[in-house]
Amino acid sequence: MVVAKGSGAAAERLIALAKSHGITVLDGEPTADALVTLKIGEFIPPDLYEVVAHMLVFVRTMDRARRP
Repeated sequence: MVVAKGSGAAAERLIALAKSHGITVLDGEPTADALVTLKIGEFIPPDLYEVVAHMLVFVRTMDRARRP
């Protein structure tokens, strides 16, 4: 489910917030371009499940690597 998105100044604030919390930000990804067309609260379409799953695995791997 899409929980946040933005463009312009709003996107810059989201990116800054994510980075300040150590969250990896992927920029210019075709998947991000597809996800930004969705509305807040809208479910991710099935054709993006696989690529989003790979992104979640990447994020989880990064999170585990940062833990002491």
